[in-house]
Amino acid sequence: KQWYQRRVRGSSITSYTGNPLTLKAPSANLTLSANLIVMNSSIDLLGNNIKEVSSMNVGNILLNSNTVYTSSSSPSLNLINDNGNLVTGYSTNSISNGVIGGFVASGGSPSTPNTVTNNFGFVGGGLSNQAGNGALNKYKAQCASVLGGQLNIASENFSSVIGGLSNTANGVASFVAGGYSNTASGSYSSVIGGFSNLASAPYSFAAGYQSPALHKGTFVWGDSSNRFVQSTADNQFIVRSTGGVFFYTNSVSNVGATLAPGSGSWSSLSDRNSKKNFGQIDPETILDKLVQTPILSWNYKAQNDSIRHIGPMAQDFFNNFGFGEDEKKISVVDADGITMASVQGLYKKFTKMEA
Repeated sequence: KQWYQRRVRGSSITSYTGNPLTLKAPSANLTLSANLIVMNSSIDLLGNNIKEVSSMNVGNILLNSNTVYTSSSSPSLNLINDNGNLVTGYSTNSISNGVIGGFVASGGSPSTPNTVTNNFGFVGGGLSNQAGNGALNKYKAQCASVLGGQLNIASENFSSVIGGLSNTANGVASFVAGGYSNTASGSYSSVIGGFSNLASAPYSFAAGYQSPALHKGTFVWGDSSNRFVQSTADNQFIVRSTGGVFFYTNSVSNVGATLAPGSGSWSSLSDRNSKKNFGQIDPETILDKLVQTPILSWNYKAQNDSIRHIGPMAQDFFNNFGFGEDEKKISVVDADGITMASVQGLYKKFTKMEA
């Protein structure tokens, strides 16, 4: 025991195997410039600012110039060194040589270890997860993280996978939340979850089932239908929802618009019970105002000149009829109402002429 104490003071103990060993620091901290490995034994670290580790059957403890503090039993507490790396969990977990600031927190098994291969990488737990891409330049794929799950890989700078199974984040600052077999390979791309989704372009977003977002700035969400739905151009918003689409604009969900299953036309929710302040209109007056409203052919500035439309300007419509939220928009329900009222007005005029 004196030999071991003397060798500790000399900072040159390299290994110890046997009965429980107690190391008492002569000062506030225990510092070893050489490695101390305790195999199949228990270790006590006693001293000011050093938490007690008592009667722990651990597989390996390796201390370098920093000190490990722990109070939980685990198969192994493998490494903390001058590079700021820490590996816990099963003994097969590892941090590649040359890495700095790596951390494997837990998980792993003999055949499914967790690994950090690049600087500042993090694996929280699970099985067969990897943070980094294994490049010789450890500053490539730095700050990658996998929180848990199994067979997940975050292999680009600042990429992350929260969990799930067989997910990959290999775009710069890309993100996969979970699910199965999802990939975020575009820079700043995201896959929230689901199955077999791909966000391969910058700023793309994919979710649901078999929904590749292949173009820059696209949003693609697919339902459970067993077919792929994917983007076809930049900056698209694509949703496949075979059960219908519903947009509500009040808290009780009785005002809004719907796209029924299999339909190609929007329906405005128009239930009498969601309306109030009913008033009568004069169809002939409406008809006269419609006749005075300019109806023009035109194109939107944001579209190609060859794409033409027909209709009134919102300002003229609002000034003549006063319906709608403001003078910059024409509500479809108001345009339909004006058309129906004008038909009634035309019928009344026609019957008067016949009489």
